[in-house]
Amino acid sequence: MTRATIILLLLVGGCGGGTSGGGQDAAAGGSDGGGGYAWGGGTLPIPQCGYAITTRDGANPPAQGSPMLGADPTPWGLHLGLVGDPTTSMAITWRTNDDTTLASTVQYGVGDKTDQTVEGITFAYQTLGYSKDSVRIHQGHLCGLMPGTTYSYRVGGKDASGKEAWSPVYQFHTAPAKGAAGADFVVGVIGDTRDQTGKYDQWGTMLGRIASIATPDLVLFSGDGTSLGTIQVEWDAFLKQAEPVLRQTPLVFAQGNHEISAVNYYSQFPMPGDQEFFGFDDGPLHVSVLDDTPMMASDVMTKGTPFLDHDLTAAAGAPWKVVLHHRPMYSSGILHGSNLDLRAIWAPVVDAHQVDLVLNGHEHNYERTKPLRGGKVQASTTMGTTYVVAGSAGAPLYAVGTSDFTALSKKAYSFLVVKARVGNLTLTAYDDTGAVLDTLTMMK
Repeated sequence: MTRATIILLLLVGGCGGGTSGGGQDAAAGGSDGGGGYAWGGGTLPIPQCGYAITTRDGANPPAQGSPMLGADPTPWGLHLGLVGDPTTSMAITWRTNDDTTLASTVQYGVGDKTDQTVEGITFAYQTLGYSKDSVRIHQGHLCGLMPGTTYSYRVGGKDASGKEAWSPVYQFHTAPAKGAAGADFVVGVIGDTRDQTGKYDQWGTMLGRIASIATPDLVLFSGDGTSLGTIQVEWDAFLKQAEPVLRQTPLVFAQGNHEISAVNYYSQFPMPGDQEFFGFDDGPLHVSVLDDTPMMASDVMTKGTPFLDHDLTAAAGAPWKVVLHHRPMYSSGILHGSNLDLRAIWAPVVDAHQVDLVLNGHEHNYERTKPLRGGKVQASTTMGTTYVVAGSAGAPLYAVGTSDFTALSKKAYSFLVVKARVGNLTLTAYDDTGAVLDTLTMMK
């Protein structure tokens, strides 16, 4: 089935009447309560955070949680994300076993305490070929937190009778205050986890290896989480494998070509702005995230290029500038190779702003380039950008060759651990067994 066919099915599937198990209004009557269409998405402000959450076509408008527990309100699939400032906020997303529970509460506090409460939001989205007509998402948005601080939390809630259902208590830590000195800021980089077995155990194992090497402050995902973004059963497996790490470490996701802009993808991973083109500061890094496979192909140029220029201009003073997207501008992969269209429009912006590191997937192999500027090899990392493909944490491996820009290439499963502080950044690549593939230290 082609990408165009799937998108057509999504559009057709999103134009019918409401289905059972939908949003709060849809669950009651299959509409928006006023005879309209319940699955057209919507926006809800999060007052304590100063931003809003917007759902896409195929989902309900988000709404405040309410005191109702379904048949099995056990929370699962907990994972953290970033929407606001990482030093003072955290977004928590989860499901419940019944997909009908509306209680969406987070209890949290500094250290071991859970003495503060935020009432979260909930919405549902339609699914194709799944055991249920729709999936319900719960989110809690914590803001006004203290930088560089460990918090405990649990999610769940109660019903009108006082019955309660909660997850175990977990912990996360906020990012250090901007400019704060201290330990290395640790970032795991991984992607292309789509799994031919449907178990996603290799993804879980490799994500666990990142956490065992050095507790990550952030995980960057370079796209292609599942074999197709509409296949909910694969997202379920993906999140179950990832939960032990992602319930304590935020994940930021760049869309890959296999996500196909599905409502499933956007609903399960809250991110800044439009969730496609956005930037954020975290520790000593500024990260610019780009969607190189948007629903409208022209957005790569009309949205992506001006966004990248504006975002990097605003981040001129960042100690380290990193760009994350899926399809590599520089690759010696035998199957795909370099994406010359992206290189023509985005590489000049990367060069102009002296980006330090570009992270990609798509090619299911490992490759690091020599420092590049204007398409030419430079003498040191201070004079050019290093491009890294770490392109398989479960997807089948592809053959890789070498080019004049290649520093190292290997046909291997891979993930990265990046340790950064002002003036020093070390990148280490590992294979699926935890053996070191490559290492690079940048200083400036």
